[in-house]
Amino acid sequence: MEYFNQFKNRTYFHVFLLLFCTINISAIEFVYPVAQLSDGTSMVMHQHQKCGIMLAGYNLQDSILYRSFLSSQFCPTKVCLLPDKTGFSFFDNGMVRVQNFLKRYPKTIEILYPLSHLQDIEWESPDIFYLSACYKKRNALFRVDTHANIDFVIFSLESDFSCPQKRGSELFFIDQSNVKSKTKYHFSGVNFDGSFGAGNKKLKNKKEDNDLKKNSFQVEYQDGCFSESNNLIQYYDLDRVKILIDFQDQPIIFLAMDSDAEGAAIGYAAKTEKTGEVFLFFYYFLYKDKDGDWQKKLLFSFSLPTNLFLDNYKMKKNSKIQNDGVQENNDRLIESIFPLLPKKIGNTIYYSSLVGQNVNLFSFLSETGVSRQLTFARRPDEHYFCPMVIEGNLYSGQTIIDKDQKVCLYRVTR
Repeated sequence: MEYFNQFKNRTYFHVFLLLFCTINISAIEFVYPVAQLSDGTSMVMHQHQKCGIMLAGYNLQDSILYRSFLSSQFCPTKVCLLPDKTGFSFFDNGMVRVQNFLKRYPKTIEILYPLSHLQDIEWESPDIFYLSACYKKRNALFRVDTHANIDFVIFSLESDFSCPQKRGSELFFIDQSNVKSKTKYHFSGVNFDGSFGAGNKKLKNKKEDNDLKKNSFQVEYQDGCFSESNNLIQYYDLDRVKILIDFQDQPIIFLAMDSDAEGAAIGYAAKTEKTGEVFLFFYYFLYKDKDGDWQKKLLFSFSLPTNLFLDNYKMKKNSKIQNDGVQENNDRLIESIFPLLPKKIGNTIYYSSLVGQNVNLFSFLSETGVSRQLTFARRPDEHYFCPMVIEGNLYSGQTIIDKDQKVCLYRVTR
């Protein structure tokens, strides 16, 4: 009898725990396209809870997810196909991993301390990529190979560099400088021809004492240069970095270059930062004029609710609020704003924007400068975003808000 009571108590506890977890796990799911492979397979992300995300293949005919590309132990973000389409890279648990389609498990590229907060990746070839990462509380740009060898870096104590984009011999990026307590934003670039400019030296690393953490190395300074990891690093001559467009105090957070002569930048209204429930964004067209000078043109603006991409945000709804008045958000996208960013397909730019309480999909035709609404969500938590052309048709990501709703992409009528 005593054993039965213990069993009953344990059973009640497990039921209570199950109910507790069920209540706290987000009921909203997200599904959106990521890439299309040469064999016609579509790769999609399925976020089924706040800390659970699956990269799966998508059967277009049956509109079903039919296999996972990765083990459930991984939480992939910012998936990027390799240039030769033989696999893809992704961020997971603060690491860069590369999955070859012919291999069972992904390869981990061990980029060691003191680099942290890996943010953006841009592949130059199947073996070399550019990486934005934090070093000494600043974002720097690194050129890395798949063996974790770092051969050069763009770094400054007064600037943060992000969003590397290599087009031809040009490396473009966002330069956020902080001088005299004032923050300025620039669209900058360098012509990288394989050299690093005069005066730079190759620096040898110096291992720390054996009683310290293995594979950890000291920073060694010489003439303003530094070395990291177990390889040689060269410091890029900052005098060769050119400011192509000065955005002044207009924040820009994302860069997408179509070529070495045109691209786009995403900015946001600084006054809404960390203060409201909705962020206002701006889409800028970047291009070279006839004289070879870079220009910018504002094409359109769009707004997004912060609860979709910020982990903690201020809100007025009745819910559990932390002591500082900020609510922990269990219904946001794990990849934050990345799946919500505009995409250019041909001459059309597709973007998502808030209409009432819902995020809907819009198209902007560059030739006419006219925007058109493509979806008309009205139900609570119904949103559409992240479009992709698959077999000639446009499919977008969407929220899954009903238990009986099929987990599939949404076909958009253009």
